[in-house]
Amino acid sequence: MSFLQRLTILPVMVRRCFFIAIPLLVALLLIVATGMSHAASTVDCHCFRDRSFSPEKPAAFDPYLLATVQNRLLSYAFAVPRKEVVSEKMSGVSGEGLWVAHWIARSANLPVAEIQNLHANKGSWRAVVAQKAIDPESLGSRFVAALLEEDNDLLAWLVVSEVLGQSLAVSVEGFMALRQTGASLKEAILAHLIALLRQDRAQLVLKRARQNGNWGSVSIASGITVEDLDSFLATSFPGKKD
Repeated sequence: MSFLQRLTILPVMVRRCFFIAIPLLVALLLIVATGMSHAASTVDCHCFRDRSFSPEKPAAFDPYLLATVQNRLLSYAFAVPRKEVVSEKMSGVSGEGLWVAHWIARSANLPVAEIQNLHANKGSWRAVVAQKAIDPESLGSRFVAALLEEDNDLLAWLVVSEVLGQSLAVSVEGFMALRQTGASLKEAILAHLIALLRQDRAQLVLKRARQNGNWGSVSIASGITVEDLDSFLATSFPGKKD
């Protein structure tokens, strides 16, 4: 084939390669986008659009209310800046993981980052406790027993029950009983705080929320705002950092 003939064929070959490459590139971009979307879905965004209660869409306020109250309880209980709690969750750390890590860190008098890094390497809270030879008594007998089950949700519930029991005289058994009803940890926290402020029973508060289909209407009916809950926590947990 002459040089001139080769020049004539070259554009055709380039066009063929182009049309083959484009579908492959599109497919690759779709795979990457799907992976990024999945990763983003595991992050607790905290990008709440509804930060106040609206009678027209009462349930829309729930995600903000439940997440904010839990974050502030953790912030006050462990003297952690609130923005640090939110930042951790937005980076992909689960709420359950934060409760457990802070509980172990405080019991061992170690930085929480050290406990989190060790857990990331070991993949087990029980292994973390063993590695650091943490005194079981400082962790609590219920927590130590639950370590064998490797159930992060259960461990987080036990941590919160101890936190509320120590500072607000909440019954550990009563708090854990809400877990058996299918309540989430966030719901159990809010139910107990509303009950404490209004001298009510947490079980009844939870029942009203389920009957109403949302938590916002329950807090409004109780005359309790996020600021009221924050003030209550501030007086119950001294030493909190902003």
